[in-house]
Amino acid sequence: EIRPENFLEHIAGNYSVDLNQDKEISLIVWNLYMLKKIDITKFQQSDLYSKMLNADILLFQEIISKSSFTQEALGLEDFYFTQIPYLKIKRHKIIPDSINNGLANISKPKPLSTKLVIGKAMDLADGTRSVALISNFSIQNSDQILKVIHVHNGVSIFRTMNLMKKLTPEITAHKGPLIIAGDFNSFLLKSKFVKEWARKKKMNDSNVSTPYKFGVISFGQLDHAFYRGLALSEKVKVLKETNYLSDHIGYSLKFKILETY
Repeated sequence: EIRPENFLEHIAGNYSVDLNQDKEISLIVWNLYMLKKIDITKFQQSDLYSKMLNADILLFQEIISKSSFTQEALGLEDFYFTQIPYLKIKRHKIIPDSINNGLANISKPKPLSTKLVIGKAMDLADGTRSVALISNFSIQNSDQILKVIHVHNGVSIFRTMNLMKKLTPEITAHKGPLIIAGDFNSFLLKSKFVKEWARKKKMNDSNVSTPYKFGVISFGQLDHAFYRGLALSEKVKVLKETNYLSDHIGYSLKFKILETY
């Protein structure tokens, strides 16, 4: 039996910053698959590192559990980590060491609660399950709760539908500000399905534009960020400096919390 709570890992830094009704909330979302070996010192002098340290919430997909990137390159001093190793049923035939890849919700404020939602069906392509890591945050000067649903879907649309169905009660029951973001693996026509699903849940589309390319071939928009009960402060910013580190391009978002929703 798979018990979601058994897979959660918590690493606490000296988090002390709360989300504030009167200030912007900044997020960075990035899939670290195929993260290249980096020079830690050089990375910590980069503009990308500064952007990460200034963000309130970081959502990373396909990190290596207890990886050097999160512990050495990023540092733990000002963040609270909730992460999971990937739920591998079998080792990938092409990438056998990928068994520890996982999701991480990294935030300056400590979440009120966290929850792992696991898709029922397996992806035959890679042996993983679609997963969502949910964090709830209190907001200063407000009685609202911000819910952040961090998603990594399998390749098949049936796996995506399965996870979306499981997430529906979380979305329907929550009355405060809500963000759903991550790697939906929405190759080609699947992106249309994901956007339509979000629209029916009365979510706004931030219109992330980081199409996944393999050589000259484009596979469409794999990454998405949807929201409600918030106002997007500025257009999504593509972090082009992430392109040389991974096969996915990271992006940042800034929101203002609406006083009532």
